[in-house]
Amino acid sequence: MKRALAALTAVLFAALTFAAPGAFAQDGEESTQLSIRAIDSRDPASVAMIVGWSGDQSDLESATIVENGNELSPDGVAPLPGGLIATVIAIDNSEAMDAGGALVQAREAAAAYIRDAPSGEIIGLVSFGNTGRVVQRLTADRDRLLTTLDALAPTGPSAIWNGIDVSSKLLESAEGRERNIVVIAGGPNGASTITSSQARGSAVSHEATVYGVGLVGRGLDEAELRSVVDATGGTYSSQENPTALVDAVGAVGDDIAAQYVVTYSTDAPPGPVDLTLAVGDQQTAVSFVSGGVASGASALRPIEPDDPGGVGFLRDNGFVLGLVLVVVAVALGVFAVGSLLTNERGSLDTVLEQYTETGPVSLDDPTSGGLAHTAFIQRAVTITGGFAERQGILAKVEALLERAHLPLRAAEALFFYLAGLVVLVLLVFILSGGNPILALVATGIGALIPPAIVKYLANRRQKKFVAQLPDMLQLLAGTLRAGYSLMQGVEAVSKEVTDPMGHELRRVVTESRLGRPLEESLQASADRMESADFAWAVMAIGIQREVGGNLAELLLTVGDTMVQRERLRRDVQALVAEGKISAIVLGLLPLGLGLAMWMMNREYIAVLFETTTGNILLGGAIVLAGVGFYWMKKVIEVDI
Repeated sequence: MKRALAALTAVLFAALTFAAPGAFAQDGEESTQLSIRAIDSRDPASVAMIVGWSGDQSDLESATIVENGNELSPDGVAPLPGGLIATVIAIDNSEAMDAGGALVQAREAAAAYIRDAPSGEIIGLVSFGNTGRVVQRLTADRDRLLTTLDALAPTGPSAIWNGIDVSSKLLESAEGRERNIVVIAGGPNGASTITSSQARGSAVSHEATVYGVGLVGRGLDEAELRSVVDATGGTYSSQENPTALVDAVGAVGDDIAAQYVVTYSTDAPPGPVDLTLAVGDQQTAVSFVSGGVASGASALRPIEPDDPGGVGFLRDNGFVLGLVLVVVAVALGVFAVGSLLTNERGSLDTVLEQYTETGPVSLDDPTSGGLAHTAFIQRAVTITGGFAERQGILAKVEALLERAHLPLRAAEALFFYLAGLVVLVLLVFILSGGNPILALVATGIGALIPPAIVKYLANRRQKKFVAQLPDMLQLLAGTLRAGYSLMQGVEAVSKEVTDPMGHELRRVVTESRLGRPLEESLQASADRMESADFAWAVMAIGIQREVGGNLAELLLTVGDTMVQRERLRRDVQALVAEGKISAIVLGLLPLGLGLAMWMMNREYIAVLFETTTGNILLGGAIVLAGVGFYWMKKVIEVDI
């Protein structure tokens, strides 16, 4: 069975080695100049498509149309009349746009768009400083639009999602026109009363194509704005200098103006249609239901060209995953070779196995060798234990595990702790898309949690041991008064008291029976549990046995002293309880406040995580908060 498992591992190693490097190849993204924006298929003899095309009109005239597998040719191609276009220009007039003359440049860009727009195109103006507001309803009056545009002034924080929502609703009156929203934004969203998802849904439901022009470095959430743009089939342009806004918005105007009406005839019956339009080496594909008008992203669903298969996350992180799989493959290969060439049990044991009374030793038996059941892992555990012993760590870990009463070997615990930490870091690194900061945070958290759990278990068991000590001394004194020897008294008490005291006394009895002096066994138990009270009791027992006296009375006196000290300790804990809860509240307050701000206004607090200055301030705040919490903890600590 073991050899079969090792052989299977070797096969998996070979498969991963040869398959991993190319298993998740990333697809390159290709910018397109061709798009289908609306289809009117009410008349099969003259189906009209509104096509966005940045090339020559003559190229469209020789285009190829494939409808449900049938190849067709255009019957006619004509530029889209301006009278069939409706556009809303949404301008960010927040206070963030006042810096560096950004708002002035945004007004200039909008004015240039208005002046260059095709005749008959109706245009509206929306501002979203402080709130989304209609500045000018849809009109073809260019002078009126320019006059209204000049009156825009900076005010309040940005409400970009409200601006897109108001722009989408403004286009409701543009029935029968191709609808566009040009968003000029730069400030951080701080006043929106709706989410980006709601704004995206509003634009899609109103069949509007959103074009975004963003100014970087001012707090704009480009990822969210880009998601709205992509959902509606528009384009997004990122600019660093406000002076580039005129050219960027002008390019959007050229894109909107570069639309054509392509007509063709079809014999397909009404129903679902998969249509592909190819112009030269460019092509685009959509799916719609014929017999009506399909416009916007909700009605014209794009057809994905040849899905490469697999999970999108794996395709997007192909290189990282391929590298990790190569490492895993090498590790599996080493394990397979080592397992095939190494026997855990000698050949003599194998020959004599059938003559033993107990039969073969199961590798699954926890008493047969701890957690390391294979030669490969045992070798790794040995190396880890040797290194930890040289550094002085092994003894400390072993003492902590014994105090916590965990059935683990120190070397095995260290090995699996480090191995689990490495696996955790790799998983976080992969799932986060290769984010090293998140991997470092996971390393810190993963490194702290297991020791904290073991220390918590050890401290809890130690406190319970100390709490049982006075009662144990009284019981031991009673056995001595009844005529028992000290050894017999310890054995009798060990059977009566519960763990952890009972477990420790039973261990003392076992060690004494094996020849270890009773006082030495008791002192080892006190050192193992790190109990100063028990150490004093053992010291008193040792002195009494040397100089003589009434040991029962001595144990009762020691037990009464411990009871009084425990009462005093509890009185002090009650007095410092207010300080403790104050320290806990003050320590958790920044975390709770930060979480609340993240839930209510993510864009506001995201500056701490997305900018260098914010990262520095956040790191300084964490350090100072830790120092303050440590200081408060030391102030309220009282040793009894």
